[in-house]
Amino acid sequence: MKELEIGIVVLIFIIVSYALWKNKEISNKQRIVKFLLNSLLLCAVLLLILNPSWTVDKEKILIYDGKIPGSLVKKMEDSLEVDRSISLRQFLNNPFKDGKIYLLGQKATPEMLSTLAGSDVNWLPYFPPEKPQDLRWFANIQRGSRQTISGRIEVPESGKLYLSFGDRKLDSTVLVAGTQFFSLSFPVFSEGRTEVDLIWKNQSVAAVSFFARPEEKRKVLIMEDYPETEHRVLAEWLGRRGHDVKVFTPVAKGHTQTTTINKDSEPDFIIAYAHQASNGQIRKLVEEGKSVLFLDGKNVGQINQSLKTGFQISRISEVEEMPFKGILTKQPYALKVKANQKQVKDLPLYYEIKGGKVGVSLWNETYPAQFSGDSLLYEELWSEAWSALSNRDSLLLEGPVFVGEKVDSTFLAKGWNKVGAYGEVMAQDQENYIEQWVRKNEIQHKEGKRTLAPNWKYLLVLLILGLIWIEPKFKY
Repeated sequence: MKELEIGIVVLIFIIVSYALWKNKEISNKQRIVKFLLNSLLLCAVLLLILNPSWTVDKEKILIYDGKIPGSLVKKMEDSLEVDRSISLRQFLNNPFKDGKIYLLGQKATPEMLSTLAGSDVNWLPYFPPEKPQDLRWFANIQRGSRQTISGRIEVPESGKLYLSFGDRKLDSTVLVAGTQFFSLSFPVFSEGRTEVDLIWKNQSVAAVSFFARPEEKRKVLIMEDYPETEHRVLAEWLGRRGHDVKVFTPVAKGHTQTTTINKDSEPDFIIAYAHQASNGQIRKLVEEGKSVLFLDGKNVGQINQSLKTGFQISRISEVEEMPFKGILTKQPYALKVKANQKQVKDLPLYYEIKGGKVGVSLWNETYPAQFSGDSLLYEELWSEAWSALSNRDSLLLEGPVFVGEKVDSTFLAKGWNKVGAYGEVMAQDQENYIEQWVRKNEIQHKEGKRTLAPNWKYLLVLLILGLIWIEPKFKY
């Protein structure tokens, strides 16, 4: 469109210039003056159409959070070569939006960011050393499910980052000097409001709160070859967690004994031995997407044959028993983990997804831990196994959850909120408004440009037209 307008204007200029050239009634001096005035008019009209602009250097301004170390502010001033720097408080007292703005730190208010909408903003995050950032976890989770807490942290030296519940260490990871991501996890053993701590150098550097809903009740069948203490202790442990447990025990040829804890019902989880893998009830359960655990994992050949799994086992020691945890031992074998298989943490416990989960354990009897008074070890071991093989939590809610968010038709206030099927949800204030704002606002860092104000362009055209109008009145 601009090309057409320019073409018309230039054509008119050529026609007028040609008419001036052919006009024999005016002197050469008048012809030159008229040509110059028309040339000026052409330039003014083109200026109006093209609206030219020119680049200017924007003022560079650093806005920093008052809690950021002065040495870092000074370093950023020098490296960015800013024209001036002001604190966040100074900006709030006298807001502006012009210039190339650098925001140093995470602290900002929604009002401040609203003021800066459309400005050239560069965000410079500041992460205090030895303090976790970008924490993620499940704010609402079922007991027995696996809670995972992840984030990133900068540390000056190597060491261990622990996750603890009181004096109980739940998980740990080794950190090296520098900035890195971390992920810690554990099976949820509590019910209700729960708080765990991230420990670095024997101090809590972050507390994570979540709500643990009661565990979904399962119906477990334990298929014994003969009465065993291992099965009895496990059945009691499952029963205390509210599950329906049935123990099926052959006592003589053609005779069986059934022991029931809580209710007698059709199983959706079976604990058995490898030679029982061909049992129709087990095969049907796996086909329906439910789980089975075989306690003698070294006999995976029978499991593979009956359930079409692909476990591959190898012997890793010549001894019959290998140390495991505490006083517990494991079998001298290991499984090669394939694409559709997983090992549960560092335990001698593996499973393959085959419709349902087919698990095999390579540990020996676990009840000695319970009998020796180390109930925490027994709880840890079987909680890990149960979480990996039986979890079916459909109400997982990722955290952090912020004030004002809507969960199950409830708008959350600060603190603990009662929320329908979730039980309770903890909501916290949004701390990092800047990060959310930067993500939602696609900021384009443009060069500073200046143009002549439209009023001045129109005034220039009118001025030249006035000169063209009065020029014939002069005699020269």
